[in-house]
Amino acid sequence: VNDHWGNHQHGMQWDRVFRWTDKGETFNQLATKWEVVDGTNWRFHLRDDLTFWDGTPVTAHDFKFSLDEQINRPGSARGILTPLKITEVEVVDTYTVDIKMAQLNVQAGPRMIWVWVLPKDYIERVGWDGFLEEPMGSGPYKWSEWEAWDHTFAEKVDREHPFRTVTLDKIEFFDVNITESAVAALRTGALDLISAYFEPEVVKDLDDKGFDVYVGGA
Repeated sequence: VNDHWGNHQHGMQWDRVFRWTDKGETFNQLATKWEVVDGTNWRFHLRDDLTFWDGTPVTAHDFKFSLDEQINRPGSARGILTPLKITEVEVVDTYTVDIKMAQLNVQAGPRMIWVWVLPKDYIERVGWDGFLEEPMGSGPYKWSEWEAWDHTFAEKVDREHPFRTVTLDKIEFFDVNITESAVAALRTGALDLISAYFEPEVVKDLDDKGFDVYVGGA
């Protein structure tokens, strides 16, 4: 699910080719560079030092699989990619992918931030039900406890991530869907950080009381 709550959880376990800065600019994560080829197609070059938790390298085959699934699987966030009019995703080599489109679209790179790279071989071996029961990721954290729309606890995996700095051994997410309750929990110290859509006066009040306020992208 590509939503505000889901993205925080996904980001602990999986990686993307790009992310956004707070200024709306993309910066590389799994991708090392991207370029236009053949007039209408985009070529993505991937890093070769990222692995899933079982040691399997993250490759162009995983990126293609993940992109194809998002485009074709019912219930996925396919609408995010629809404007690109993708006609084919082709693996050029182990760490290079071509995304072919009906016409050139400058949104190709930025829209890739919504594609989480999943383990093709693992999912094909255990099936989607098996994957949902026992996920496999490449991110720096693994879920240790999860209750739908209530909380997610995650612990650091026992390896260093090649491009994401990890400073906490454990993270606890709580889905507090009433903004006033989240703000109250922050003020009392029950929560260390909250992420939500705030009214301007709430932002000003938190800032006046010495809380660090950050306005960011995805």
